Amino acid sequence: MARNALDYFLAKLNVTIPVFKRDKVMERRVLEITNTWPGIKPPWHAIVTGVSIAITAYDHIEDFETKLLIAVYTAIATTVDCPDILDSLDGQNFHRNLCLGSVQHGNDIFVELTKLLATLWDHFPPYSANLMMVSILEHVNLCLMENASHDIILSSDSRDFLEWRRDRSGASIVYAGFIWDKKTCPDERVFIQAFPSINLFESEIAMKAVNYVK
Repeated sequence: MARNALDYFLAKLNVTIPVFKRDKVMERRVLEITNTWPGIKPPWHAIVTGVSIAITAYDHIEDFETKLLIAVYTAIATTVDCPDILDSLDGQNFHRNLCLGSVQHGNDIFVELTKLLATLWDHFPPYSANLMMVSILEHVNLCLMENASHDIILSSDSRDFLEWRRDRSGASIVYAGFIWDKKTCPDERVFIQAFPSINLFESEIAMKAVNYVK
């Protein structure tokens, strides 16, 4: 009933709902890539999420390898966002090991994330790639923080902390940066001023959450 009501509402607004076909080729490629990884691999639902985002939100990107990067990253991010999986990984030492250069000697999903990070500059302009790398590292850190603080009893004045944590745990800068790939938008001056204005699905933490795009 809710879906029918939404369809009716959109029809009244003359909004055309795009139709996307399942991309079995990309699904197969993501599976081929992740199946070579030792240790924990993204579950099927994470792969489906990654491919779905790549082919819908970034349909304007023509380069298949760039979309594949988006799909694989999203599969990793979705996997790491699972508390049970994150607890089984050596996430606490990920950032330090990255600085030491020793993370490549591991055998978990963070090694694959590091390899993916190194390819950002192949697909996106330098400044965008730099921003995305920082945002990805912050996302991992916030996932670790959420795991460590999930049982903390929050006081009535904790709203600022909750908003701060929620704002940074969604990796919004990463998904904003994915919009402008190097082949489509090689000149960062064209879009760089849009970054502060793009705030994907930021939510008000109140009695009723409201999702919006600034």
